Amino acid sequence: MLEEKSREQVVALEAEVASRDARLRDVEKTLAGAASAATRNMELEEEIASLRAERDAFSRDLEVAQTAANEAAGVHAAALVKLEEELESSRAREGAETAKSAMLGKELAEVQVAL
Repeated sequence: MLEEKSREQVVALEAEVASRDARLRDVEKTLAGAASAATRNMELEEEIASLRAERDAFSRDLEVAQTAANEAAGVHAAALVKLEEELESSRAREGAETAKSAMLGKELAEVQVAL
């Protein structure tokens, strides 16, 4: 009877050891998964930092391009104003020359009539 009780205790202890081994393996798997997740999290954080750096560089490049475009637009606007002023001046000179030509034509006609 004592021997049977000892065997039962041995079997119970073996079952307990097996149960604890199974739980230990589950905990080890969980820890491995957590370590893997932590590694992946670090990789994602590095990727996020890299993307932010790229975005910041792009923003700086865009700002430089916008400044250059605004400056070019200002130069073009100034050139356009100057060309419009020159065109207006040219038209005024042309109008004056046309008037002068008409007056000379009139004088020529008067001279021809007088002759």
